[in-house]
Amino acid sequence: MARPRWPHRVIAVGLLTVSVACQAAQPSSRAKVSPEGVPSPVQSSQPATSGASPSATPSLIDRTISIGPGPVFVVGAFGSIWVSNHHGASVSRIDPSTGKVIATIPVGDQPANITVGMSRLWETNYDGTISVIDPKDDKVGTVGHFPHLCGAPTVDAGAVWVFVCDVDHPFVARVDVETGKTTARIPSEAYQTSLLAVDGVLWMTTSSPGRIERVDARTGKILQSFRAPGCPMLSRTAAGDGSIWISQWSGCPTGDIGKVLRMDPRTGRIQGVVTMPSSAPIVSVGAGGVWAASADDGSIRRVDPQSSTAIGWTSLPATSLYGFEAAYGSLWAVDFNDQELWQVAAA
Repeated sequence: MARPRWPHRVIAVGLLTVSVACQAAQPSSRAKVSPEGVPSPVQSSQPATSGASPSATPSLIDRTISIGPGPVFVVGAFGSIWVSNHHGASVSRIDPSTGKVIATIPVGDQPANITVGMSRLWETNYDGTISVIDPKDDKVGTVGHFPHLCGAPTVDAGAVWVFVCDVDHPFVARVDVETGKTTARIPSEAYQTSLLAVDGVLWMTTSSPGRIERVDARTGKILQSFRAPGCPMLSRTAAGDGSIWISQWSGCPTGDIGKVLRMDPRTGRIQGVVTMPSSAPIVSVGAGGVWAASADDGSIRRVDPQSSTAIGWTSLPATSLYGFEAAYGSLWAVDFNDQELWQVAAA
């Protein structure tokens, strides 16, 4: 099966960033720098670095589930597993206990990323719409409309944040969920931007060059901006164990890839660096641990937060592992090419 027919943009799937080209576009660099006199917490830290080369344990694979065309993202919420089907304009709802697809929900064109908040699922479509799914009855509404949306949305303080891409001047938009109006905009000259809202703070990462920004989730005001190594990416479930876990994009032009950074959300300081044996790690916190799946070889590793090491867990025979999430005591990964959802034991 062919890869997604996306224009030149990046889709943040978990922590994986998939770069594809159907239209010519040139990424630009973000000009904003750290406020004068404010040191970069990332640069001022001295994290420990470690890695591992674990052996595969395929016996931990519990189930392989056939789903819709071109699956790219997976979320565990409201007693179900939800998968966006990029080539099917739909979201599959799966019973995690049986593996049965219990609903196929139509959404916008070229759906990609999903987040959870305010008792709803929020899914971004490349056609510029945000689909809102009510898990009680699987009914779908629409909020906002933009030229194009890329990357994962995030929800906080009565609003959903989205990255508006493939326009002359990309930006991050705060959309009021009651009115559908855009109440704040943050310019983002980078063509890869990821978002994560935690306790009233919006964390925003950009690439080319790598930056992490701390933003007031109510107003959109940038509270702090500082450099980050490589091209940092945030996933929907990147917050946990008192830290925020940041991956480094597999297509980063700096070559600083295959690492997971542990950041203190209070200070922005990097407390540890986990060097992965392979590139493109997708991080998820849940199911009793911190996990990293590698898109290029299908391996899954458990991260030890204290020692900053990656311990081998299992390896999937996946050819295009995009989405990854830990939920309901299991690990879930989607294989785009083979249209499959993998369930892996987490204990």
